[in-house]
Amino acid sequence: MKELQKLMEYGRNYQTYKPIQDEYRKIRWKGKQEKFAEARRAELTLWNAANRYLHAHLPEGVKTCRSPRGRKNIPPSKRKIKCCGCKG
Repeated sequence: MKELQKLMEYGRNYQTYKPIQDEYRKIRWKGKQEKFAEARRAELTLWNAANRYLHAHLPEGVKTCRSPRGRKNIPPSKRKIKCCGCKG
């Protein structure tokens, strides 16, 4: 029961702070990125903790695949990097 409650809590944190993480990753200039990270340190820390916990504790079929850039354009038969089981 405690495990389920923890999963739910981290899931909420992940969904809540995902837009902030996405905005942080879109910033290309290091100076601006550091200022943004400093201003949003608590939110980014909560998202990172939730991301690590969920990827470590979710069942294998539930995890999403993090495909490298440009992978969409490579046919599955030519890919060198194996996927985590999804069809992506």
